[in-house]
Amino acid sequence: MSGADGRTTPEQADPKKTTAWNGLVLHHPASWEVARLDRDSLVWSDGPTAALEIRWERHRGAYNPERQFRRFVRRARRKGLPQPESWQVPDSWRIALGRFIVSGFRWRRSDEEGLGLFLYCPGCRRLNLVQIHPGLSARPQMIPPLLSSLRDHPEGEVLPVRIFGIRGRLPLGSRLTQFRFETGHYRLLWRKDRLRIGLYRWAPAGIVLARQTLEAFTRDHLQLPDRSPAGLESLTHEGWEAVGGAWSWPWRGRHRPPAWLTNHLPRRFIRVWHVRDHNCLLGVAVRGRGGGLTAMFEQLCHHCEVNPP
Repeated sequence: MSGADGRTTPEQADPKKTTAWNGLVLHHPASWEVARLDRDSLVWSDGPTAALEIRWERHRGAYNPERQFRRFVRRARRKGLPQPESWQVPDSWRIALGRFIVSGFRWRRSDEEGLGLFLYCPGCRRLNLVQIHPGLSARPQMIPPLLSSLRDHPEGEVLPVRIFGIRGRLPLGSRLTQFRFETGHYRLLWRKDRLRIGLYRWAPAGIVLARQTLEAFTRDHLQLPDRSPAGLESLTHEGWEAVGGAWSWPWRGRHRPPAWLTNHLPRRFIRVWHVRDHNCLLGVAVRGRGGGLTAMFEQLCHHCEVNPP
């Protein structure tokens, strides 16, 4: 149960929920919610207050913890923020963080104290700035399990996505190019080499489908012409009502191109389905060239699911 202020009690310290966003994965208490995000940052809140913030970037040049801290102090001074001071990271935290080069700082505001970490990965040269807000820093027993669950680049051959009401698994190396989270509409777009991948979520489906059919909605929102090369077909996806289509670039000659050439022609795949249990629509779109697109599209659809609250 949560405490009287809505924040997580010590008994809830075991991670129960996962956030995965643009290469970063964290397991955290179930009561935490993502309060803000950008392409390279996440802020979690625990009830009405901020709990944890992580920002990341690709570090250029040789990494020096002291120089990085001095730069951070100057930036805080320019912005009128509480002045950080160097802080010795506990051994239990360093053990939990394993492969990172770790340095710490702390800051004070009235009678509250916040903690911070610079985490540098020598392998991928990624630098993470972790800020532990006062509500969480007052409960140090929660912090090592959180830190040990932090992953700042994917493991295996997929890039996991698990944010708000949608989750999926992208091919490794996919680069986030656009994202939009609005009430009733999520749109996430990636690129990988010659591929463009999109994951979508619309809600509430009951209102959406009361106005137009699933096929008409798909054409309108995925910008399909009234007469696309292969049309949209009614089908079933994982037991749900769906529409989808797949086609290659129209061939204008008299004869079909040879089979070896079709893999080099641009192809497009689309599928949208109605998840009645959650009163929403999910969609996947892929556009690109090369072999194996059909199998990859089916895997994307299979792993695109509602992310439960």
